[in-house]
Amino acid sequence: MRIRKTTNFDQFILIGENRPVDWNRVEAMSEEMKKRNLTDGYPVIVNSKEAGKKKFGECDGTKYPVIDGQHRYLASHLSDTAMHFIVNDDFTIDHIPAAAAFQKSWQLGDYLHHYCERGASEYKALQDTWIEMDSRQLQRL
Repeated sequence: MRIRKTTNFDQFILIGENRPVDWNRVEAMSEEMKKRNLTDGYPVIVNSKEAGKKKFGECDGTKYPVIDGQHRYLASHLSDTAMHFIVNDDFTIDHIPAAAAFQKSWQLGDYLHHYCERGASEYKALQDTWIEMDSRQLQRL
């Protein structure tokens, strides 16, 4: 598998089995895409056109069905930013919930740690307070 890059967004199709689109998220991601294209590190995963035709009723075999990354796809399209993608027929829509369960969103403590490790001294006092609050909660258990 190789990562491909395109601005031809008409060659893709969203599939109904995926989760509903969060348009607020798409708009926010689109603004971020104008600053930094994150699909080069997090490419959209699609199935081949042929596999899409066999798997999904809305696919006629002329477009790649977007399996993972529909928000990235839409944000790239909206911002007219090149999108990186991978064609992978081994990855199915059934894998998405399991793969999402492996990911954890960053929390406040994660951001504090990140900036403190980068040397942002103004975050240190806030991190110390955060750690103290967190340890008090653990003592209650």
